[in-house]
Amino acid sequence: MTQATTTDLLTADSIEVRLFLLAWHENGRAGFERRAPYLDYDAHELKHAIERKRWICLDHGKSGAFVADRQTHEVYTIKAYGRPNRKIGTLESLTAEYVGL
Repeated sequence: MTQATTTDLLTADSIEVRLFLLAWHENGRAGFERRAPYLDYDAHELKHAIERKRWICLDHGKSGAFVADRQTHEVYTIKAYGRPNRKIGTLESLTAEYVGL
């Protein structure tokens, strides 16, 4: 993937972010339904994005899980909320991984 330019800044509503959240959400469905078949997964396991100055925070419920760099689209695990730790890929590569492509 080529480097994104400043005109390609991610937002919480960017298609790349929405596709990642959907793929991440669906990837966790089978395990959740095995553990708690009587609960509604879509009501309890909400994934969402919060826009920051440099990062898009990718959260699971009320907890942070990942941050995505708004310029480069690279995704990192977090060491504290909104603080990147280790690079794990790009939004596009992780979406493809979650979908199983």
